[in-house]
Amino acid sequence: MTATAAPDDFIRDECTGSGSASLGKWASTMAVTISGQRYALVILVDNYKGPGTFTTNLNVEVHSPDKAKVWQTRADDHISLAVGATEEAGMLDAALSNAATPTSKLKIIGGWSCHP
Repeated sequence: MTATAAPDDFIRDECTGSGSASLGKWASTMAVTISGQRYALVILVDNYKGPGTFTTNLNVEVHSPDKAKVWQTRADDHISLAVGATEEAGMLDAALSNAATPTSKLKIIGGWSCHP
């Protein structure tokens, strides 16, 4: 992942941001560029208590705008999400499983922002 990208008609950049701890969940959808291609990055953190680094209670999905290509977190996938103090930027380090062929992984490492 090279960076979060500007939104378009198919993929919006948004997140629940500050105040998410009171809801117990943090969520985001962002446009990202991976190997020159645009994808949607969707993240959900359950049992969210505020900014920090998360390795459990995470659901992450990357998909093409037409959803022909989809990668998702599975129980055996490595994942680490850092949510910064503003709750609108951080880092992601993950190996996601291809939805059709789970042994095929997508490795993504990089910074993210709800507002590129």
